[in-house]
Amino acid sequence: MKNVGFSSLNQPSFDMSNIEDALKQIEKEQARLLEQRKALELQLKEKEKEGQKLEELFQKSGFATPRALVAALVDKYNIRSIGSGAAAPAIGKTRRKRTKVTAELRDDVRGKVNAGLSKNKASQEFGISYLVVNKIMDGSYDNL
Repeated sequence: MKNVGFSSLNQPSFDMSNIEDALKQIEKEQARLLEQRKALELQLKEKEKEGQKLEELFQKSGFATPRALVAALVDKYNIRSIGSGAAAPAIGKTRRKRTKVTAELRDDVRGKVNAGLSKNKASQEFGISYLVVNKIMDGSYDNL
């Protein structure tokens, strides 16, 4: 957009088409903001209604606290908590324990891989990751 300024004689100088374009953009922006405001006000009303329903539910429940109501609902309907901390392992599976790389383990892995065992098979046999086998072979664990 062209700047509206004053000439050296303090006479306003402007381009009518640029001003009209700017005014049209402002009108469009105002319409968009009005639509956004209406949508947000509708969301606010829905949240308020939801809050009122929940408050009525709690008052009619007879529980001493909202937390007690939630705990009873979780027990009754066997609801599993979402995002309650560490990721739970899949049913029937346990997480692999972290293996401490010792000098003995390092020498055993290096001996097997040098004897022809693939790095992948070595990682499975010793219960360590492929990356750890790579590090052992590269010499990252030589200082043990």
